[in-house]
Amino acid sequence: MTCFTAFHWFDFEPSLREFRRILKPSGRLALIWNPWDSTDPFTRCYSQLVFKASKRYRTKMAPYSNYPFGYVKLARMGLLRYFHWMPHFTNVRRYSFAHQQTAKLETLIGCARSQSFVPKEGNVWEQLVIDLGNLVESSEATHHLAYRTILFLAQPASREAKPL
Repeated sequence: MTCFTAFHWFDFEPSLREFRRILKPSGRLALIWNPWDSTDPFTRCYSQLVFKASKRYRTKMAPYSNYPFGYVKLARMGLLRYFHWMPHFTNVRRYSFAHQQTAKLETLIGCARSQSFVPKEGNVWEQLVIDLGNLVESSEATHHLAYRTILFLAQPASREAKPL
């Protein structure tokens, strides 16, 4: 079973319980995210512009916005990220892969438009498009977005085992 860039929207423990239920004992669960790599200067500038626009937009559409459950979910995601904790699963392993995408202005705009937390119209969106154009014009090097793909791979715990 594979979940790409979406598991943080799921109800953490019940979803993992259901994943374990439907997986065969020999099956595996893969949770994958593809965040921007902020160690790359161009990517860092790009992501700062996108996040600046999202802060000006202020949306409630966020996986951690509903108090107090959002904070519990955020804590559980932190336990997964830093300690590889995943109820109902064992042998949780984390892998990381670097890659990049050559990006023209149209690609950068399309990538920004695909973010759920970014406005798609209005003054904030128009300013973001202008800012992205200025970023491309001010950079002399080939433009690319750098990513650090994160993969968590796990196997289902035995059905008799109880999660902590």
